[in-house]
Amino acid sequence: MKSHLMQLEALMGRVVHRDELLSLEQTVLVKQQLSKFTVCPIVSREIPFDDRKAGRFSHFIQQLSLANSSSVYVWIHHGFDCGLLLASSLDVVDVLNFPFEPPNEVVSFITSDLRDRLLFDSTTEPETRTLTIEVQGDHWLDVNY
Repeated sequence: MKSHLMQLEALMGRVVHRDELLSLEQTVLVKQQLSKFTVCPIVSREIPFDDRKAGRFSHFIQQLSLANSSSVYVWIHHGFDCGLLLASSLDVVDVLNFPFEPPNEVVSFITSDLRDRLLFDSTTEPETRTLTIEVQGDHWLDVNY
């Protein structure tokens, strides 16, 4: 739980308390509703890991926020075991300073209306760090990187 909270704190840029997380029962309900995304089209793009700090990436995140400003469930590695965090919007998440180190870290944001999903998957190939960005949903699918 401690490492889960620390990772969430890095993403949120503030202290996150255990009581801010959804209960495990609530988390299971969200997880069950996520199955709709298995049949939705995906737009995927791979960028160099350090490009997440570029203006283009920042603009992309701003456009996603404008397209659907709903609160977002923040899912990281232990999210379904420890509870998801519900952030007021994608705007309040510090995605520009993606705090995790590759290899194979995944962070996903699902809007609370369950209409859009954003996934970051960081990997390390020999001497190359990349960030795969996947977008799905009614609003975010149409936002171009």
